Amino acid sequence: MFHDLRDEEGDHLIVTSNGIARFALAAAGVQRHDAKLPTGGYGIIDLTPEPRVVDWSLRPPVAP
Repeated sequence: MFHDLRDEEGDHLIVTSNGIARFALAAAGVQRHDAKLPTGGYGIIDLTPEPRVVDWSLRPPVAP
């Protein structure tokens, strides 16, 4: 997946279930204790020059 996207310009949004997202970490060569994202959570992976996890297990702010 990352290999194909690396050559495409711009940002990419990949939507998946929170359990499956942990495989993105494996594809980036990263192991984390919090690999499974919480419901509504997301991670940021930079693909250049090689995949690296910028942040993981983020949640959008709660509306007032």
